[in-house]
Amino acid sequence: MTTITVSSGTRTVSTVIPSSTDFLVESHGVLDVVHGGVVTGTTISNGGSELVSSGATVNATTIDNGGTENVHARYRQRRDHQRWWL
Repeated sequence: MTTITVSSGTRTVSTVIPSSTDFLVESHGVLDVVHGGVVTGTTISNGGSELVSSGATVNATTIDNGGTENVHARYRQRRDHQRWWL
């Protein structure tokens, strides 16, 4: 089993991640799962966030103390690549 820790910045997932790989998202880290991304076994804690866009799949996510998960059906991307959620 492999665990990838995201404790600062944003990690974007747009492909299928093997189920033998877990994510730990903490502190000010963000796991951004976009269209086509598949993630299994994420733990979000202590200020970490998981963003799930339309067309993405997340399985077996655990939200611990202080973690957040946001699921969005659509977003609009600006020219400067910043996302605005609708």
